[in-house]
Amino acid sequence: MSQEKTDLTFDAQAIEHLANDAVLEVDGVLATQGDAFNKMKNQVSQATDEKDDGLDGVEADVGEVEVAIDLDIVVEYGKEIPKIFNEAVNNIENKVEHSTGLDVVEVNINIQDIMKLEDFNRIQMRQANK
Repeated sequence: MSQEKTDLTFDAQAIEHLANDAVLEVDGVLATQGDAFNKMKNQVSQATDEKDDGLDGVEADVGEVEVAIDLDIVVEYGKEIPKIFNEAVNNIENKVEHSTGLDVVEVNINIQDIMKLEDFNRIQMRQANK
């Protein structure tokens, strides 16, 4: 019998999609993007036909058996941010570990903005109408 080596690897973007979806499921998280720099970057990307995968604010550093994830998020004004943080970390760890088998060794979350839901929705509507 021949010894064949097989590998299962994950691109960072695949993990970023999982983390993005997991964090957006948490009550009080409005977005994983949102600062003026990201909006300008998206406009430049669109103007130059660069691919916009909608994952601004999510980065994954993927190893062979483990992954570290950094997120920049916008949270809803009036919500308990430490509770949001704990739920987000747990949800990300569960989704990524269950889906990939990778050990999530680190989740870092930066609160990029705190917004009232009405204001966030108004901005989203303006962006959609452009």
